[in-house]
Amino acid sequence: MNSRTTGGDRSEKVLRWIAAALAIMIFVLAAACREDDVLARRGDISAEAMTMAAAPAHTASLPLPPATSPLAGTTLPGTALDEYAPATPSAATAWDEADPVTYRQAEAVYRAGRYGEAVDLFIRYVERAPSNPWGHYMLGLAAWKGGHLELAEAHLVESLMIDPDHLKGRINLARVLIDLAQGAAAAGHAALAESLDPESVAAKRTLARSLAAAGDHHEALAKYDEALWLDPGDTWSLNNMGYLLIQRGEAAEAVGPLALAVHLDSANATFRNNLGSALEGAGYRVAALEAYGVAAALDPGHAKAAMSVERLRAIVDEGAVSEVDTDAIARRFLSDLAVCGGEPADSAAHREPPDVD
Repeated sequence: MNSRTTGGDRSEKVLRWIAAALAIMIFVLAAACREDDVLARRGDISAEAMTMAAAPAHTASLPLPPATSPLAGTTLPGTALDEYAPATPSAATAWDEADPVTYRQAEAVYRAGRYGEAVDLFIRYVERAPSNPWGHYMLGLAAWKGGHLELAEAHLVESLMIDPDHLKGRINLARVLIDLAQGAAAAGHAALAESLDPESVAAKRTLARSLAAAGDHHEALAKYDEALWLDPGDTWSLNNMGYLLIQRGEAAEAVGPLALAVHLDSANATFRNNLGSALEGAGYRVAALEAYGVAAALDPGHAKAAMSVERLRAIVDEGAVSEVDTDAIARRFLSDLAVCGGEPADSAAHREPPDVD
């Protein structure tokens, strides 16, 4: 299967955008009315910021991309408005409400993981730079990671109103919509992201997650296959594929991708726990107990892994030998992938979580 095909002529591309935009219009319109409720629930965002953060206008539909988008491929946000020489703010920083907030100041707070404060600052930033797609994009990310999903959706949509070709905006809007249980709408945006960059593993992985959330497991697994043909070492595609197979009752088939995910990233407790689930479902209780045990050791707060360890210890003989060699299974699965794709990408990208900016 060739997943690296290029698009047709421009008229065909426009028709595809029209169809996809119509498909997602209804979902975005339905979500726009929830913005006021979300703002009222935000306990970690200032009252003044709530007043300033009215839902962006025109969120009911997204524009068709122009023949050439002047913002496509932009890498530096709003530099004309970003005169600054900031140090990374500390947690105790008291922001002067009279001073304008620069993009870099707000971004520094976001990178420090203070998402509620970052929302406040990016709200102030987009008030003075409403046409900068990156301001709305980062406000959307901060709101999403702070648990304010409808606010995140509204501003990611706004960023795409300004720059329809923003790949990361499409991908992360799809992820937010998955969290909002809007799988079909998420799939629409993820499909557009894939059309923007057919070789983006993140776009294919997100499209697969969206399809799975919408209940189309067959197509979701096909998209995970495509992502893994591009990068057999994409651990989150491996993990997500394995988890979906477990959900489908195909635990034995899930062991291969999960064993490879663990082989590539042995310190990830989520991968270990899911491998334990696959092994247990396939009847390998001793190997499952070992996987659960490592997951619990890696993350003492992983309640599911700890409970599974206690449950299996009651039925597995002490000193029992593992029934399978998961490293051998991982190597065999990778060999099978290499027949269709290539070697794992020479980068750390496959070790990143699926929901990154």
